[in-house]
Amino acid sequence: MPVVPLKFRPHQDGLLLFADDAGGYFKSDHAFLRRYACDQLTSGDLAFLHVNGHAYNAVGDLAYSGFEHRFAERLYLPREMDYVILVPTLRCNLACGYCQVSRVNEATPGFDWDDSTVEAVIGFLDSLSARKIKVEFQGGEPLLRLDVIERIRDFCSQRFDACELVICTNVGFHAELSRFFHQEVSHL
Repeated sequence: MPVVPLKFRPHQDGLLLFADDAGGYFKSDHAFLRRYACDQLTSGDLAFLHVNGHAYNAVGDLAYSGFEHRFAERLYLPREMDYVILVPTLRCNLACGYCQVSRVNEATPGFDWDDSTVEAVIGFLDSLSARKIKVEFQGGEPLLRLDVIERIRDFCSQRFDACELVICTNVGFHAELSRFFHQEVSHL
């Protein structure tokens, strides 16, 4: 009976924690590890592994297909998208030497979203099946486009059951930030 590959590591209680690539796991002792490593598993070992999804009789049988499904689901099936990062501008009001963001000077034209981009982003957000959303605004300095942040906020608060906004800012716009959060609190 073939056994799926197992990884192991010591556990604090002196036993070993075994895990397979599909996320299945169990604890056993060093004697089991020796039997596994030397290809000397007992019929009891094999029965335990089979019942718990770590062994199969033949490629294509139910146990094998179950392991394949769990493995594929863990690694490849996309989950519901509920977190997006948006960059409404690359402009920034500062020129920090430590900043690793691709940025341009605040007065440089052509590095902001236009109305069609904002509408396309709203259309994308509307197409999501998630009931909750987390939107992170990055830049440049996203507060240079507070109008875009407010449009996205207003859309998300109407479209989703719950909406969390994160603004990655250098806080160089105290008045705009204060106005935004005052609106946000009164919006709730």
